[in-house]
Amino acid sequence: MRIKGFALLEFLFAIVCTGVLTLIASSIFGALAGTSRVAAVRSGLADSVEQAHQYAAEHASTVWLCPSREGFACADDSDWSHGWLGFADRNGNARFDEGDELLHKTPPLLDGLRLCSARRQTRIRFRPRDGRPDSAIGFTLCDLRCPQEAVALALTVEGRISERPASLRAAQECQLE
Repeated sequence: MRIKGFALLEFLFAIVCTGVLTLIASSIFGALAGTSRVAAVRSGLADSVEQAHQYAAEHASTVWLCPSREGFACADDSDWSHGWLGFADRNGNARFDEGDELLHKTPPLLDGLRLCSARRQTRIRFRPRDGRPDSAIGFTLCDLRCPQEAVALALTVEGRISERPASLRAAQECQLE
């Protein structure tokens, strides 16, 4: 006659299965969280570009996007991780100062994320007539916790943003800056 209940072996098997399933689920959710963090930055950058494009075209005004460390001035830096500004340059000096109109301010990225422009580009100018950027610009977006998953974002002269895996060199540079 068998006593009802769990044997020690059955109990250990259940614990191991639970652990394996938890490990699998946590890695899946971690990957999804990383993907959503990257998507949020891409979306924020796309929104900034769209707003700059529309304002420049509608108001026949030069608009700039620039990285900002303090949130009230442009930084001469290719690291956009601390946030960025979009402003209408009323006095034509390519700096956000008195008389210029602040269109938006993007807050710093979440901890561990870095957004760096290629070729050390520190500003993006949108032309007053058609609202298009003067030139294409590339960015590398990396998560310091997962450097192998760095993403290259490219802003075209038409104002579109595309995404692809970053090169190993770009990912390494993003980690070092």
